[in-house]
Amino acid sequence: MKIIFKQDQYQYLQTVLSKDRVDYWEILQKGYIEQLIFDLDEDFIEELREWCIEMQIKVGFDIEYELNDSGKILENLIDLLYR
Repeated sequence: MKIIFKQDQYQYLQTVLSKDRVDYWEILQKGYIEQLIFDLDEDFIEELREWCIEMQIKVGFDIEYELNDSGKILENLIDLLYR
């Protein structure tokens, strides 16, 4: 399935996955087609969405339980990856 990331989404994944989940980063890179467009299988999309949900719980909220910048990006990724 083709997924088109926005620039901020891709930069977030690049920054975090390349450190936190190198295995996910490698799979993502193998699916590269062209500028921000990736061909990914359904199982990986589901795993990546679950990872985004976990990350949003860990780092996505400020002290007032409002979404912070990371949380907003993760929320958009969760929506994008929901099929």
